[in-house]
Amino acid sequence: MADTPSLSQLVIEHLAGRPGQAFKPWQIANGISDRLDGRHVGVGAVTNICLHEAARGRLVQIGSAPMTFAHPARTDSGEAGHQ
Repeated sequence: MADTPSLSQLVIEHLAGRPGQAFKPWQIANGISDRLDGRHVGVGAVTNICLHEAARGRLVQIGSAPMTFAHPARTDSGEAGHQ
């Protein structure tokens, strides 16, 4: 049986595939749910994960009203930065 990634990993992967683009939690939840063959991902859970990962520096909170998050854009050197 394959290891199932955590919801936190799924959120990071979803945003990492679109660096620098801002997404609302419901958009992230819908995108992840689409990948999971019909399994529902809750917006509240995604919001909590995004806030936690932003506090850890793995995501960036772009806005608070509406709440939006992004994976940091990468520079050519591979380091996080704003483009």
